[in-house]
Amino acid sequence: MSGDFEGIFFNDSDVYKVLEGVAYSLANQYDSELECEADDIIDRIASAQEEDGYLMTYYTLVEPENKWTDMDKHEMYCGGHLIEAAIAYKHATGKDKLLGVACRLVDHYDTIFGPSKRHWVSGHEEIELALTKLYQETSEKRYLDLAIWLLEQRGRGLGGEGAIWNKEDWGGPAYCQDDQLVREIEKVKGACGEGDVPVYRYV
Repeated sequence: MSGDFEGIFFNDSDVYKVLEGVAYSLANQYDSELECEADDIIDRIASAQEEDGYLMTYYTLVEPENKWTDMDKHEMYCGGHLIEAAIAYKHATGKDKLLGVACRLVDHYDTIFGPSKRHWVSGHEEIELALTKLYQETSEKRYLDLAIWLLEQRGRGLGGEGAIWNKEDWGGPAYCQDDQLVREIEKVKGACGEGDVPVYRYV
């Protein structure tokens, strides 16, 4: 279709968050018109997915040559919210079209990232949570393995291919939970607040 990308680069994630909310609403109180609208949006999402499974409209429309070059650009963050929406929608409606889209996207991730492949530190940690949920939904252990691998990438000096890491007034690598190993984090850092607020140690 003709047309340009509008808004900020991570806008896809907001569509997925809305779909997840729709799923919870449908589970609580069925609404055939709302489900029909959601199905239409899901069809559009599926049609935007590229042949290799990649899905993020900003890069598809604006910078196709720059996919996976900027850890700040929320590619896996958007993917994580897609996964959560897909699981919620399947639970609410029994429909798995969006889940199929999510699995294809994660299979794309798995061809690029992981042991003996490319390093990656996602600017936001959403993807690890979502992959764990996807493993619980599908029993596909590759998804859990990728979640653990992504967690273990943090705090090893592998990030920095993105603007956030260089914004010292934002906290630098700490903003992305990338200043120390996840298992050693004891204070809240990042977008939700920085300082001396204690949290339970990751074990």
